[in-house]
Amino acid sequence: VVQRLTGTNTDRLAEEKQRGLTIELGYAFGEAAGNERIGFIDVPGHHGFINTMISGINGIDLGMLVVAADDGPMPQTLEHLQLLHLLGVERFTGVITKSDLVDRARLDLVAKQISALIPDAPLCEISNRTGEGLDRLQSILDDHLRDCPQRSTEAQFRLYVDRVFIKKGAGLVVTGTCLSGSINAGDELRLHTSAGSNTHDIKVRVREIYTQGKPATSGHAGQRCALNLAGKVSLEQVHRGDFLCAHPTALPGRRLDTRCWTVEGSGRSLKHLGRLKLHIGSRHIRARTYFLDRGEDSPSGQRVQLILDKDVLAFAGDRFVLRDDNETTTLGGGVVIDPEAPQWGKSRRNRLKQLDALELGQPREALDQLLFSNGDTVSLLQCKRIWNLSQEEIEDLLGPPPLAAGNIVRIRDSGDELIVSRELWQNYVNCLDQLLSEWHSARPMEPGIRPDSLRVLAHR
Repeated sequence: VVQRLTGTNTDRLAEEKQRGLTIELGYAFGEAAGNERIGFIDVPGHHGFINTMISGINGIDLGMLVVAADDGPMPQTLEHLQLLHLLGVERFTGVITKSDLVDRARLDLVAKQISALIPDAPLCEISNRTGEGLDRLQSILDDHLRDCPQRSTEAQFRLYVDRVFIKKGAGLVVTGTCLSGSINAGDELRLHTSAGSNTHDIKVRVREIYTQGKPATSGHAGQRCALNLAGKVSLEQVHRGDFLCAHPTALPGRRLDTRCWTVEGSGRSLKHLGRLKLHIGSRHIRARTYFLDRGEDSPSGQRVQLILDKDVLAFAGDRFVLRDDNETTTLGGGVVIDPEAPQWGKSRRNRLKQLDALELGQPREALDQLLFSNGDTVSLLQCKRIWNLSQEEIEDLLGPPPLAAGNIVRIRDSGDELIVSRELWQNYVNCLDQLLSEWHSARPMEPGIRPDSLRVLAHR
């Protein structure tokens, strides 16, 4: 189907052509209405290559379920759809191929089976031999493209690497789907490589950009990007699963506070302190689960801290998949709440209230609750880290009410900046005035109190 639409055979490997099945991720690009370009990622359908399939569906807008008329939906079809749903894909179209090899009754049966899997999704039938039905499929894709919501280009550029190669005359090239922000030729990025148990941070510069398969001077969220990188980095250092990010100070970590869901029909549930595999972006990492609420599972899922065997760079809102430790069953998935989760006090009441605020999703609403309902002191450096924001975006965030200057106080603190509600700040000031008055009344002959001693008194 993809070859018919784009003219590109996505099966590049000799083994793929010999066996007639997809083993590796394949990429192709086709024209759509209004001279727009559609990027296709052909993922393996065979159950034995499910991990490769997961690494290819990060950041996509539309799932195209292709089913052969003579075979019908296969057992792994349901798992593939579950994985797409877990990663936030809700738009689908169904395609029945080999329509000329079966009779009308068989086509109707397969169409009914597909409609049960992806209700309300458009469906078309295609002949692989003659190409009949391709016009209908192209029209469906054009409609999806027009209706597809625009990706926000807020936050800073980031991309999970799903392919890396050397281009003759250019050098190192990495490809992936841009998850947020935008990128321009000449920009500097941080490449977080995942060799060994720790990640390594390498500064690189973007020499050339290809978006949607064509040369470009810039790229943005939602596009397939191929970036020609310059810097002290070699082909041997870069792998699928590595991460490119414009955030200058973001550091990988090994603890993620998350909201997790289980999938129906797996017969398996998440267990406190259980071991599993985390699939995030194009990486998969061993992890342990720590239940934060210790309550019963509910339709809204449960909050779980994932304790990882290797470093990973993630941000709030990132989607992921959880599979059993042997990687034979999909257990569930979820969304990152806090990518810099604490090791200690993770289940304390005030920490859970912080997670309640962070789960609101939007930074402005989260800060409103943290500052004015919880009475927290908030680190702006941590805000930038959690939501992948630039300093300019932080300043925009703190402009309008309720976060305007009249309602908050900003405090410099050794490389960081803290914000607190003006009401709480005034309470602090009044408390310190009282403490100082009481201390001097009890010690009238002493010149003054040391700052560290005052800090101890204030925390009693």
